Amino acid sequence: MNSQIAKKIKLVERIKSVISNKSNDVISRYPNLSRISNSVARKIQIAHINLHKNKAPESFSPIHRSIIEQLEIDNEQIRHGAVYNLIQIAKNHSDDRKEIVRELKIYSKKNDDDFPSVKLAKAYIEEYRNNRSAK
Repeated sequence: MNSQIAKKIKLVERIKSVISNKSNDVISRYPNLSRISNSVARKIQIAHINLHKNKAPESFSPIHRSIIEQLEIDNEQIRHGAVYNLIQIAKNHSDDRKEIVRELKIYSKKNDDDFPSVKLAKAYIEEYRNNRSAK
């Protein structure tokens, strides 16, 4: 019985040694990592932070401009969805509101009043006018 336990302990010790040798091999493949001093590491971090802090912001097109393009599609469901999304953006983002209202006015003048999307656009335009006149 004791010999079986001794064999199992030897097996466990052998597995431990194999695993520790493998992990040492991985570390020794990159000997430069252990040689970086704290001051050099700090300089690298500061340079990295400054690089990202001073990077010019990437230009992007606001999402409502791509939605405005959907107003030209022949499918009424897509136009109705586009009008709804534009109204939600206008309600939540005051800096885009004037441009969105201007585009909704153009859209409502181009199309018939029979379409639900045109009715929705006109209702928001009236709401926008009433809110502006109340202030």
